Amino acid sequence: MDSTPQPIFVATVPVAAERLRGILAGHRVYCPRDYADATRLLSREEFSLAILGVYFAESRMFDLLSFARGSARNARTPVACVVGMRGRLSPLAIRSLEQTLNAMPRTWFLNLAAVPDDAAGNATVLSFLESLLAWHSDRATT
Repeated sequence: MDSTPQPIFVATVPVAAERLRGILAGHRVYCPRDYADATRLLSREEFSLAILGVYFAESRMFDLLSFARGSARNARTPVACVVGMRGRLSPLAIRSLEQTLNAMPRTWFLNLAAVPDDAAGNATVLSFLESLLAWHSDRATT
């Protein structure tokens, strides 16, 4: 993959945003504070990857996904939807969410809360996110 820093949008709960910033060191990571800030960023900037947390902005991930898909700048941006912290979702709800999101075009699911926050776990997350960046790069040139 090209080593040029990519603009990455990370709209998650603070604990997950902090972890993802560390994992994505070297990229330009934008972390909105709330839903209004998130929609402003998505309207102004074209991102190489968007990471949307299930619990961001009072669980408005699907609203934000819809906004991104409807925006001129980010309609084709790959999106990773993440469970960034252990919360109230049951294992069945998480599986259903995963199936739903993975069935959508240019949308993937990551249960970040289930991946250990250590060197090996974070390397796995980085590899997954870099594969989405490479996917986006391949489509941008064709």
